[in-house]
Amino acid sequence: METNDFMPGIAIPPGETLQEALDEQEMTQKELALRLGCTPKHVNSIIKGTASITPDLAIKLETVLGIPTQFWLNLEQIYQESVARIKAIPEIEEEVSLLEHIPYTEISKLGWVPVTTNTIERIKNLRTFFKVASLDCLPFVQTVAFRKASKYSSEEYSLAAWINKAENDAKDIDANLYSNKKLTESLPLLRRLTNRPLKASFVELRNICASFGVKVVVLPHISKTHVNGATKWLPDNRALVMLSLRGAYEDIFWFTFFHEIGHVLQNKKTTVFIDMEEDEINDLEIEADNFSLNTLIPQHSYNEFLASGKYKDKIAIRKFCEDQGIHTGILVGRLMKDKLISFGDPSYQDFRRKIT
Repeated sequence: METNDFMPGIAIPPGETLQEALDEQEMTQKELALRLGCTPKHVNSIIKGTASITPDLAIKLETVLGIPTQFWLNLEQIYQESVARIKAIPEIEEEVSLLEHIPYTEISKLGWVPVTTNTIERIKNLRTFFKVASLDCLPFVQTVAFRKASKYSSEEYSLAAWINKAENDAKDIDANLYSNKKLTESLPLLRRLTNRPLKASFVELRNICASFGVKVVVLPHISKTHVNGATKWLPDNRALVMLSLRGAYEDIFWFTFFHEIGHVLQNKKTTVFIDMEEDEINDLEIEADNFSLNTLIPQHSYNEFLASGKYKDKIAIRKFCEDQGIHTGILVGRLMKDKLISFGDPSYQDFRRKIT
């Protein structure tokens, strides 16, 4: 339902209520001025709304008219807030053009912002979501989302929304201070989670990571983000790993997860890593890729399996994964990535598990 409650069309000064009180008590403005100990001009200015009701004056009005001090102060506060909101309308109208870059309908269906079709309400809700006074502040608040663009488009704003949601969700996760030692010791346990459906293992995954100081947030993919995962350090010596359910298969998720854990181990606390499709490849990204691949399947074991020539043998695939303690999708996904098995080969799809 549309509503314009956020922006009142008119601000009613408390002076109107004051005049009504005078009329009821058959008192003139001049008489009130004498009883208050101020000038008739000042009383008239309050009636017109050009002068404010101060706390001192509100106390005097209570004494003279018998109407509580808080009543007058509340009227004044509501009036001043209404005046400020009316003055803000032109500023909000300037932000309307930014709405076309933000997938409001999509993120409202996900519950990130309230559902509404009212333009003013959408801007208000987005300001609250991003915790900014104006949407114009976004490039300065979510700098990493706008890091590569000189002229911002829907891609940057969508990415800013995705990262912002992850950061908001991370505040609800209790995590210990970061420990490199505990992270390293937990890798075998994390690796074994690949055997269980992600839906059943995610809570354990999040708790294990929180135990060594990494907050893990998983979010749906939203259009135009093209993001697989991201990693940043929080100010309190904890890391945040953000993961997108962009891939249809769990092996893609697990590769991305360990890739981001690889970034955590790089300990680049001033760097935010955003891993996107067709993004630039540098030494740190290659290092994170290799860490993920080798954590899931040690390189020497993988090489030996390929050398056996049985990498297309389904029985051999199952035996190898059983020995390694991983799900078959991890191996088949890697074989597909290395183009040893075709992505389109339906005979191997049962070896991979779709995200549900």
